[in-house]
Amino acid sequence: MSDVSDAYEAKKKYEIPLLEHGASFVAVEKGVLVIGVRDPEVKEWAKKHIPVKMKFVSGFRPLDPLRVSHIVGISEQEDRINLYIESHRVKPHTPDIIDGKPVRKIVTGRFRIGTYNSNIPNRDRVRPVVGGVSVSPPEKIAGTLGIVTEDGMGLTNAHVAAINYFRGKNYPDGTKIYQPGWVDGGRKGDVIGELAIYTNLKNDVTHTVDGATIDLDVSYEEMKILGIGELDGWTIPEPMQKVLKSGRTTGVTESIVVDNNATVKMDGYPWGSVTFEQCIITIPAIAEEGDSGSILVSDGHVAGMVFGGSDAATAACRPDNIIMELGVCFGRRYRNRAEPPELISRVGELIRGVALSLIPAGLIKSRG
Repeated sequence: MSDVSDAYEAKKKYEIPLLEHGASFVAVEKGVLVIGVRDPEVKEWAKKHIPVKMKFVSGFRPLDPLRVSHIVGISEQEDRINLYIESHRVKPHTPDIIDGKPVRKIVTGRFRIGTYNSNIPNRDRVRPVVGGVSVSPPEKIAGTLGIVTEDGMGLTNAHVAAINYFRGKNYPDGTKIYQPGWVDGGRKGDVIGELAIYTNLKNDVTHTVDGATIDLDVSYEEMKILGIGELDGWTIPEPMQKVLKSGRTTGVTESIVVDNNATVKMDGYPWGSVTFEQCIITIPAIAEEGDSGSILVSDGHVAGMVFGGSDAATAACRPDNIIMELGVCFGRRYRNRAEPPELISRVGELIRGVALSLIPAGLIKSRG
């Protein structure tokens, strides 16, 4: 094995024991296992038990927390830093202060897009086409057409409409898109249009959008979502704001925004994890497998597009980034008033008090 693969195997095997013995983080750089030293005991333990090349550094590196495997997301606020972490087990081994700011640790589990699943309930053929319904390319997967935009484009995720998972690469422009999707019985007579523009997702680039548009050639209704109704314009939701979504698997569900500027690592793409920034995070999870592409709705406005998450939380792309990346139109922007700081600081306890009953059953996965 190469030094790089040896180091990654050692990281996978020894990260939790290292954290328990006083490491502040564990990472791999240029084939070397890099260990942050919080307690001197960890150096002796590592030298005794780990047979790979190692480098010890002091403290925690504030500039690269996403390189620590148990940290799955980060967001810098005015008065604190939010860290989204993998489990309660690693909470004591996550820094309390980064760059002089206190850290709020939020356990979400790992964020991921979905996988293939042919055992979910069938979804209907809907004409005219509206948002919130089953779509797919010519492949047995499940995903959601989020909305037909004001300029008449179908909108969903790139990983729903543009990725060929069997070949591990993107579909070509002009690929047929079906409604309902293949997993829900869609076939030749259910083509609604062709793949147009999509995000070319890569794991060595930080993205803001997992998105794709569809050139529709059937009847449709703009800015209308099944189970929610007609929308007017768009907004960027603030923490503590309630949002709805209508998706192919779970229908209409609601949750609360806790962040609108998070950077997250998203698992599940054919080429590995992909990093996204400026993401919306909702707690509890608002979506399940097959709901990817669903539009977040706040006060009757487009407020984001679901693309991944965990059992505890959902991640969505912001509408301003969708507009910039894909060139679609949602109409006018509606601006929100910022919430009082004292309310934002109480997000966690308020969610526990009023929103736990909203947690949907099953796993949150962005596509099907």
